[in-house]
Amino acid sequence: MFHDIFLTKTLDPGDNSFLFMLTLLALTHPTMLPIHASQLATVPLFILTYVCLLDSTQTQAEPVPPQSPSLSDHASTKKNQLTEKAEKLQKTVEQEPQNAAVWRELGGVLLLLASETTDSDEKKRLHSQAIKKFKKVAEIDPVNFGSSRPTVVFTGLTPQDKWWMEAVALLIAETTDQGEEKLLINQAIEIFKEAVESDPRNFSAWRHWGYALQKLADETPDPKERKRLRIQAIEKLKKVTELAPRISWAWWELAEAIMILFHEAPDLEEKERLYNQAIDAYKKMEELEPENTFPWRNLGSSLSHYLKSVTDPVERKYLYHKIIAMFQRVVDMDPDGNYYSWINLGSAIWNLSEEITDLKEKRVLREQAIEKFKEAAIRTPKDINVWEKWGNAVWTLADESTDPKEQELLRNQVLEQFREFADYYAWKPWIGKLWRIADKTTDPVEKKRLRYKSVALFKEAAETDSKNSQTWNTWGEVTWTLASETPDPEEKKRLRYQVIDKFHELAGIDPDYYHYKWSSWIHKLRGFAGTTTDPEEAKRIQHQVIEKCREFTETDPKYSWAWETWAETEWKLAKEASDLEEKKLLFRQAVEKFKKIAELRPTDGNAWRFWRYAYVDFINTTSDRQEKVALLNREIAAYQEAAEQDPKNTIVRIFWGQALRSMVNYTTGSEKRKSLLNQAIEKFREAAEIDSHAYKVWKEWSFTVSWLADETANPEEKKRLKDEANKIKNQKIP
Repeated sequence: MFHDIFLTKTLDPGDNSFLFMLTLLALTHPTMLPIHASQLATVPLFILTYVCLLDSTQTQAEPVPPQSPSLSDHASTKKNQLTEKAEKLQKTVEQEPQNAAVWRELGGVLLLLASETTDSDEKKRLHSQAIKKFKKVAEIDPVNFGSSRPTVVFTGLTPQDKWWMEAVALLIAETTDQGEEKLLINQAIEIFKEAVESDPRNFSAWRHWGYALQKLADETPDPKERKRLRIQAIEKLKKVTELAPRISWAWWELAEAIMILFHEAPDLEEKERLYNQAIDAYKKMEELEPENTFPWRNLGSSLSHYLKSVTDPVERKYLYHKIIAMFQRVVDMDPDGNYYSWINLGSAIWNLSEEITDLKEKRVLREQAIEKFKEAAIRTPKDINVWEKWGNAVWTLADESTDPKEQELLRNQVLEQFREFADYYAWKPWIGKLWRIADKTTDPVEKKRLRYKSVALFKEAAETDSKNSQTWNTWGEVTWTLASETPDPEEKKRLRYQVIDKFHELAGIDPDYYHYKWSSWIHKLRGFAGTTTDPEEAKRIQHQVIEKCREFTETDPKYSWAWETWAETEWKLAKEASDLEEKKLLFRQAVEKFKKIAELRPTDGNAWRFWRYAYVDFINTTSDRQEKVALLNREIAAYQEAAEQDPKNTIVRIFWGQALRSMVNYTTGSEKRKSLLNQAIEKFREAAEIDSHAYKVWKEWSFTVSWLADETANPEEKKRLKDEANKIKNQKIP
């Protein structure tokens, strides 16, 4: 933007604001500047001060990304170097108090140090110190205050400029105190007033005076006083345009100031008068920069933002017409320059239609807006947001139509538009809309027709872009839903086999996209197995699930969901198996998978819960006492290992206690049985210490203590244990 402005300007050596902008460009984009950066030494000192201070006092700057350690270290090193240099220069000025050059350098270093500081109080302190140093330069060498050597490009500053520098610094100084800020602004106004009295043709002073008055108005709650200050500010900015009529930004700033007063005007008559004044100023800028559409775009956007706070319907319509006129002007000036102006124009017309109650007038405006959206889409055929604007508008027109044929025609028009766009992201919203229309349709024949049409459109989208894995995935999902709604068993089965085919295609299209490739496929296979009435078919599909889970875990061995689905499927098959050896094998395999899940998710109680339930089923497949004991010992050892890895896992300790208690059923000898029960009690006590809120802990603990009482022959000890069991049972959970 700066570069464009400079290409259209004639250099005015007396324009200090222009010098400020030129300096800022040099500091930020030196390669774009028509002069060499070395010539910046000739720029007046107060302008460089302004740049540094302005840069350090923005209140709504974009957030800075977090620095890497190396950048942070670099920033810290730079700050330390500047602090060191400032200390050395301070010692020098103490030894040479009349050396203006050293005072100037010290002020510059303090400004740089402020720019490296994030603490607002420290930044303000450094700014204040810098101002004092520059004031000292002005006192020592008032004639040459503005530049360090004879100028090459720019004229030097008068002694009055020292007050300018101070005023600008005060004006932008960081302060959070409203009273202090108003005091500083009033001081700045007095200094700018003194500056123009000294040099009435110094338009930069008039300009900054206008800014200061605007800022003071912003801080003024009384409407009359605020309006008075706004009018004064406009008068000062008008003076700038009289002194520098060929500088386009002067007209721009005048127009913007008038528009602020416009927003605060109490009635439409006054608004219209101010609006016409602002337009006159914008037109003056247009004469100087005939190809610059930004002012008109900005005015349209500003009015749009202001309109959000307006509730009066008459004023809203008035503003919409103004906004439409602004964006129409932009597209007339440069129809191919900024496609988003077409979007803004279409949106304004569409929003105006929302304010209209007459259906014919509303329809005319809707169609006009659609034409603007179409123009935007022609200019940017790869922006889905533009196509979505266009499609939504046409689809709304269809919803509002009372003619079924026209509704169908308009909806097909949208689909045709997106057929041209040929991208999954364009297809999906409109097919989704068609699907939702079917949701609301009560006629079963029409509902089915719309469902099949949606599926057919996804098929077309997949054929248009055969490598788009998301298209295949969504196609499979909607076909599955269609199957769920279908009462005919044969048709349901046919559709579900089609879904499985879609995910088979998906797997071949995008082998790395495994979360879609496998999880959707496996989900659908499991769902198919759960709904089929043929046991053999269900079993065959469940084995397909196992095969897909095996492939999935080979692709991503740490994805626990695949292991969990694999284990649950084998567990289900084991329960349904009639052959004992097959049942044992499947239970053993399921237990191994559940153990894998528990290893991947050691803090997940559900992982251990399923493992425990599967293990109990596995133990129950055998009647051999020794085999049961061996399996229980393996289970106890697994819980011990898990507790060592995750000492805070309540579930593991509960299951450990249950396993120890189960071992009592296969143990003879009173002391051994008591020992196992005491070990189980200890595990439940540990679990309660970890999580006293778990109701199951207290229940299991109480039951086990009561069991230990039953194993005890001593009446007193038995009574003590029974009392303890009741106390634990009645324990109030915190």
